[in-house]
Amino acid sequence: MTAGPPKRTVGVMSALRGQRGQASTEYVGVVIAAALLVLVIVASDLGPKLAGGIENAVCQVLGEECGSEEESGSEEVGSPVDPELTDDERVALLAEDPQDAQGVLESLSPEELEWLRQNDPGAYEAATRAQTWADERSTVDDFATGDLDDFLDYKDSEEQDPDLDYSDDGCSNSPDSTFLYDFTEACERHDFGYRNYKRLGLFDEEKGNVDDQFLEDMRDHCATRSVFKQPGCYAAAEAYHQAVSELGGENCGPLFPGRLPGSCASENG
Repeated sequence: MTAGPPKRTVGVMSALRGQRGQASTEYVGVVIAAALLVLVIVASDLGPKLAGGIENAVCQVLGEECGSEEESGSEEVGSPVDPELTDDERVALLAEDPQDAQGVLESLSPEELEWLRQNDPGAYEAATRAQTWADERSTVDDFATGDLDDFLDYKDSEEQDPDLDYSDDGCSNSPDSTFLYDFTEACERHDFGYRNYKRLGLFDEEKGNVDDQFLEDMRDHCATRSVFKQPGCYAAAEAYHQAVSELGGENCGPLFPGRLPGSCASENG
């Protein structure tokens, strides 16, 4: 009769079988828990967020740029909605001057604009033109005032709006610089403000602001000069400002090269 395995060996085998059974039970429990977690994620809005988090983490590891369409700037537009424009709103939207359309444009939702695109091409084109005007005005407002270095950087950057006028003739027939001062950059921005507000039909409205910014830019420059040159620099800044304030007229921009700082002067001035 063959002797069975030693009792100690039998005990070990029994223990292993028990452990395997326990491991199987624990494995089934983990699978069930994971399945429940997936159901919770799918049933809630956590799915897209979790997927986005994983995608972003992978992109960071790979050193690549990625993101959803919303993150890249595109917006999902809902079903088109008829804006039901009144007669007065339609007249304002179709007006030749895009300023007249701004109130109506601001009231239109993306869905209403989409409806116009599909059903009223004329009104949609007018709305697009009005939006372009508003965007250009915003850009000119931003860079015709504020930090001069920001304007100079934008002027030379690839991000500049190609439809704006960045041409300049320095300080026209007045000296751009002398041993006391260098107003070249201030004159460049003054040209930018004059020429683009004229394009936008806002010259009369904004001329004073552009002139005042011109003076501020020149004064900022004078503050960097030596104490011996500052008095003459400040005096020149006041003279330049007075000239454009009193003599700067409607005939400015590329069609009428100025004969005063800022490229604006009366036709006979």
